Amino acid sequence: MPKNEIHLQVFTAEDKHIGHFDGEFFYTNPPINLRVDGDEVYTRNIPTRLVGNITGSRIQLLDGSVPYYFSN
Repeated sequence: MPKNEIHLQVFTAEDKHIGHFDGEFFYTNPPINLRVDGDEVYTRNIPTRLVGNITGSRIQLLDGSVPYYFSN
């Protein structure tokens, strides 16, 4: 990743800042066991499992919940 690329900040649905996102992986506390491929969100466990999608600046899980969102 180029040094001038800005990581997006990650927030919970309750507006609590928990870390940042580099476009694929999350660097958060507490850790989020997710990764992004395109607009699809997967678990990092092997085998990986599709759990949701990126919708705008939000992670929307398959159950319809939106536990996290991004901001710059």
